[in-house]
Amino acid sequence: MGDLSDAVQWWDASQLRFLVLASLGIQYLLTVLAVGRKFSVPSWFRLVIWLLYLGSDALAIYTLATLFNRQKKPSSSNDSRDLEVLWAPFMLLHLGGQVFITAYDIEDNELWKRHVVTALSQASFRPIFSNYIAVALYVFCKSWSPSADIKLLATAILIFIPGILKCFTKPWGLKYASFLSLADSLDLAERTTAANREEELQNYVQEARTFVLANKKESSDSVKLYAPQLLFVDFSYTYSRRLTNLKAFHSFNHQEADSSLRHGLSDIFDLLYTRKNVFDFEEAEMRGRECGSIFTWFLSFLLPIVAVVLFHISHKKSYRRDDVAVTIVLLYSTIVLEFFSVSVMGAFKSQWPGTIAQRSILGQFSRNKRHTNLMSFATRLRCKDLLDQHWSMESYDSSGIITKLVRRHVEDGWKNFITDAKSYREFNDIRGQWTLQREGCHERLNWSLEKPFDESILLWHIATDLCYYHNSEFLRYTLDISHYMMHLLIANPEMLMPGSRRSLFARAHNELEGILKGEEDTLMKEAEVVEKVIDKVKSARDASTKETFIYDAWLLAEVLMSLDSEQMWRLIEGVWLEMMCFSAGRCRGFLHAKALGYGGEYLSHVWLALAHSGMETFTDRLQRTQKPHLPWAPEARKIAIVSPRKPPPPTFAVLLSSRRRRRSAVYIQAPATREAENTNPALVLMAWGVPTRLPSSRVQTLYELCKRTFPSPSSAAPPSPPPASAVRAISSIMDTISPVDVGLRDDNLEDGGGHGFFESSFMKGSARAARWAQPITYLHIYECDAFSIGIFCLPTSAVIPLHDHPGMTVLSKILYGSMHVKSYDWIEPTVLPSNQPVRLAKLHTDNVLTAPCPTTVLYPQSGGNLHSFTSVASCAVLDVLAPPYSENDGRVCTYFHDYPFSSFSAERTKMVDRPDDYAWIEAINSPVNIYMRPGMYTGPTVQDRLS
Repeated sequence: MGDLSDAVQWWDASQLRFLVLASLGIQYLLTVLAVGRKFSVPSWFRLVIWLLYLGSDALAIYTLATLFNRQKKPSSSNDSRDLEVLWAPFMLLHLGGQVFITAYDIEDNELWKRHVVTALSQASFRPIFSNYIAVALYVFCKSWSPSADIKLLATAILIFIPGILKCFTKPWGLKYASFLSLADSLDLAERTTAANREEELQNYVQEARTFVLANKKESSDSVKLYAPQLLFVDFSYTYSRRLTNLKAFHSFNHQEADSSLRHGLSDIFDLLYTRKNVFDFEEAEMRGRECGSIFTWFLSFLLPIVAVVLFHISHKKSYRRDDVAVTIVLLYSTIVLEFFSVSVMGAFKSQWPGTIAQRSILGQFSRNKRHTNLMSFATRLRCKDLLDQHWSMESYDSSGIITKLVRRHVEDGWKNFITDAKSYREFNDIRGQWTLQREGCHERLNWSLEKPFDESILLWHIATDLCYYHNSEFLRYTLDISHYMMHLLIANPEMLMPGSRRSLFARAHNELEGILKGEEDTLMKEAEVVEKVIDKVKSARDASTKETFIYDAWLLAEVLMSLDSEQMWRLIEGVWLEMMCFSAGRCRGFLHAKALGYGGEYLSHVWLALAHSGMETFTDRLQRTQKPHLPWAPEARKIAIVSPRKPPPPTFAVLLSSRRRRRSAVYIQAPATREAENTNPALVLMAWGVPTRLPSSRVQTLYELCKRTFPSPSSAAPPSPPPASAVRAISSIMDTISPVDVGLRDDNLEDGGGHGFFESSFMKGSARAARWAQPITYLHIYECDAFSIGIFCLPTSAVIPLHDHPGMTVLSKILYGSMHVKSYDWIEPTVLPSNQPVRLAKLHTDNVLTAPCPTTVLYPQSGGNLHSFTSVASCAVLDVLAPPYSENDGRVCTYFHDYPFSSFSAERTKMVDRPDDYAWIEAINSPVNIYMRPGMYTGPTVQDRLS
C-alpha cells in the first residue's frame, strides 16, 4: 500500500507537467506528420494523424481542467503556482492548432460554427469568452500571487495574446474553407449575356474544335490555366474560361500536364485543410484571411521571444527546478514550432501523389484463402466486411501514363467525334460504346454496357482479369484501371457514380466461392483461380451458375479472347478509359474535395484533366438546356386558293394525268407564292379546275407525280430520263416536304442521334440509342419497278462511300441537318491510263449542303451520277430513284475510290487545264464498314389509287 500511495502522490505532483509536455509533443507530431498527408502513406499512418488531430484539442482542454481543479487545493510552501499560471496560455496556443492541419475531414470545415460557439457563448445577452478561454483566464487571475515577479506577469500576458488570437483563428480558417464560404468568395457571379445558351455552346464547340484540329501550342505568357477551385464547389466555368483552360492545357506536353494536375490538387488540399492557401488566391476575403493569419503568426513568433527574455531575467530561484525546466521547454519549443511551421510551409512545394489504389475480386479471393485463420477470426468478430473493405492491394504509380491516355482520348474526341453541341454532349455520355463501334464489336459486346453502370464495371473487371491471367501479353496500366475502378466500387461507390452498389462486390465474391466450392483448399494464386473458374463455367449446366456475374463475365471474356491479342487489349483499354471518364464526369466536385482529406482518389486527376480539356463536369450536365417533350400538335396551315383566271407564274410544274394513264401526261403551271409553300398541291390543282382526288399528304402527292412520270422500265431498252419539266415538278413538290410530313418530329431532330425520333411504339418504348451505336437507317416508303421513295438517316460523321447510279435518275432532298456531297461524272469517251484499273471522271459537286436547300437531281450521264455523302451533322435525305437498283436488270450499285488527278497519267490528259476538277476513279469491293439497317417508317402511308 505504501508503494501505491507514493505512486499516487508522485502522479498528483507530476500530472500537470506530464500533460503539458504531452500536449506540446502532440503539436510537434502533428506538424511533422501532417505534411505526409500529401504523400502516398499507409492507412495506419493516416489513422495516427487522425488520432493526434482529435487528441490534441482533448488533451489541451483536459490540461486546462486540471489547472482549474488545482486551484481548489491548498498550496504548499514550495508550490510553483505562479509558473503553472504561465502554462495556461500555452494550452490556448495548442488549441489554436497548426497551420498544416486546420481540418482533417471536409466536414470539420462545415462545423466551424461549433468552434465559434466554443469561442463565444451567450450569458445575459452579452458575449463572453468560451469555456476554455474563461478557464485559462480564471486560472490566471485566481492563481496569480500579488507578490510574484512582475516580469513573470508580463511573460504570461505576452503568451496570452497570441494564444487567444489563435483560438479564434482556427474557427475563422475553418469558416473560410467551408463549402458555402468558398462559394461566396470564389464566385464572380457573372451574368449570362447569351440569349441562346445552345448557340453559345455551339460556338464554344466550334472554336475549341478548330483550335484542337489546328494543333496550336500557345505560349505560357499568352494563356492562363485557371485554378480549379470553382470546380470543387460545384460551379461551372464560363465558356470563355473553359476555352482559355483548353488552350493552355492543350499546349502542355504530357509531363507538364500531369504536373499541373498534381499542383492543382495540392493547392486545393491546402485551401481546404491547411492555412497555406492564404498565399495563393487573390479574392478580397482570402486576402483578409491572409492578413489575419500573417498577423497572428507574427505575434505568435515575436511575443514568445520577448517572453523568453523576460523569463530569463525574472526571479526563478523560489520555484521548483522541474517546473522551471518545463516552462523553459514550453517557451523555446513554441518559438521553434512557429518558425518551423512557416519555414516548411513556405519552402515545401509538393505535388499530389500519383499512386492508384487497386482492388480485385480474384485477388481478394486468393488472399482470403491464403489467410484462412485470419478470415475465420474476423468472421467471428463480425468484422470481415470491414477488413475486406480496408485491406486493399498494393498501389501502383502509373497515373502519368493513364493521364496521358485520357488526354489522347479527349483529343481524339475533339478531332473525330465532336462536331457540334449534340455530339459534344454525346461524347461526354459514352462509356465504352465508341470503342466497341471502332473495333467492330458493338453487336457482340454492347449488351455488357447496357447494364447498370456498376454492373458493367463488375463484368468488365472480372473479364479483364480472366483475359490477363489467360493471356500473358497485356498492358499493365489497363489492368491498373480495371483494379482501380473496382476499388472505387468498394471504397468510394458515391464517387464512382451516384447509386453505385458496394454490395455487388460481396455478391460476386460469394458467387465465386459457390462456383469453386470443393476447390478452395488447393487455390492459392490468381492464375490458378482463373483456370478453375474457366473450367467450371465452361462445363456449367445448372441455372445457378449461369445466372451469376461470373458466368456473364466469362461470356464477355470469351468474345474478347476470340480477338487477336493486340486488338483485345486495345479494346479493353478503350472501354476502361471511356468508363473512367464517364465516372469522373458524374462525380460532384464536393466529393473530389472530400476525398483529398484522406489521400485523394486518382479519379480527381481524370476529372481535372477532362475539365481542363473542355469537357463537361457534373454541374454542366445539370445545367443542360434541352427542349421539353410536349404533346405535338401541328399548327394549322393556311391553304391558298388561287384564282384560275390568272395565269400562274412559271415556277414549278405539277404532273397530272388527264386520262389516268401512266405514259400520257399534261403539265400545268401552279403558283409558287410564299403562301403556296403551305398549300396542298392537289388543292391548287382543284382551284384550277383540274379534276383530281385530294391526296391525304405531300408524300401521297409525290407518289402520284412519280407514278405518272416514271414508266416501268423495259428490259429491251434502258430507261430514258424524264422530261425536264417533269423533274422540275417533282423537285418542287419535294422542296415543300418537311421532316414532319414524313413522320420525323421536327421538335426533337437535334436529339435524333442520327436516325431521328420516329413516332412508333418501338421508339417510344425504348431509350434513345446513342449516335455512335447507330447505323445509317433507311426508311422505306414505296418501291415498284419504275421508282422507289425512301429516306436515309445518317448520324454525325457517317459516310456513304462513292457509288454510282447506272441508268438512273435520282432526286435528293435534305430534310434536316447538313452533309458534305462530293460527286463526279464520267469523262466520255472513256479515258483509261495504261495498265491501271482506273477511269477519269470530272468533279461535279464538292460542297456542304444544309437544310433547307433545294432538291438536287442527277441523271444517268450528268448531274454527278457518282456521289458520296458525309454527314456534317445528323441529317436525313429523302431520295427518289427512278428506276431503283435491280440486279436482274443490270442496275447494280458499284462502290469506287477516287484518286487525285496527279496520281496517274494518260495521253488525253495532257491538255487538262484545271487538274483539281478531275479525279481517277477505281471500282472497289463493297466496303465492310458500312453499318446500315432498315428502320420503321411512320409517316403517311402511300395509297396506290392510280391505275
